[in-house]
Amino acid sequence: MIVDLQAAKEINNLLGLQVRRLELLEGALTHPSTNALSKGRQSNNGIDFQRLEFLGDRVLGLVIATYLFEKFEEETEGELALRFADLVKTEALARVAQRLGLASHLSVSLSRRGGSGGNNMNSSMLADTCEALIGAIYIDGGVEKAKEFILREWDDLVNEQIEPPQDAVTSLQIWTQGKSLGLPIYEVVSQKGPAHSPNFEVVVAIAGIEKLSAYGPSKKMATRAAAEKMLLFLKEKANSAT
Repeated sequence: MIVDLQAAKEINNLLGLQVRRLELLEGALTHPSTNALSKGRQSNNGIDFQRLEFLGDRVLGLVIATYLFEKFEEETEGELALRFADLVKTEALARVAQRLGLASHLSVSLSRRGGSGGNNMNSSMLADTCEALIGAIYIDGGVEKAKEFILREWDDLVNEQIEPPQDAVTSLQIWTQGKSLGLPIYEVVSQKGPAHSPNFEVVVAIAGIEKLSAYGPSKKMATRAAAEKMLLFLKEKANSAT
């Protein structure tokens, strides 16, 4: 999108801070589906959506990891890792993006937005936008400014974690080990879609149980979806047997 002073003011109001360089906001809010950036070309001295997203992902990880390390002094590395994964997952980033109303400011192709006049962007795209903006904030104001934004916007998510969360992959592993079935085996069996919006299919296999598959915009998300699907299947199977 073309960010002028008025648009920058509106976006900065949403973010609760000042990003002074307009090209950073423009890069973070111009999805590669809209133009030649999706073909690998860069503009504004290397400032584009995917590069900012790459940087923002690392900045978010550092800030959240440091915060958890300092806040939960009695927890083990494994417990901290579970909290961390829950706070930086796609769904968490998408929640922040939705709360800030970033979708209405993102320049994206109509097909990715959900048709003419639509605004039905998926969680993955919203999460990517949030990471790109974090990258822009970091370049413009440094790590302290990025930290201020992240800790403010993630405060509710952190407070929801009374105990370390247990993800589906871990839960399934605990179940199979409890049944002496070994570890679940995950396999990526297909990848479809363009490079900037892939769709992976992952199959999960457990000894003596039928294989199940699920899809996701990343290998990690597809793996988690497969684990969740298997856990639901096992729960329904157990209920039907009683």
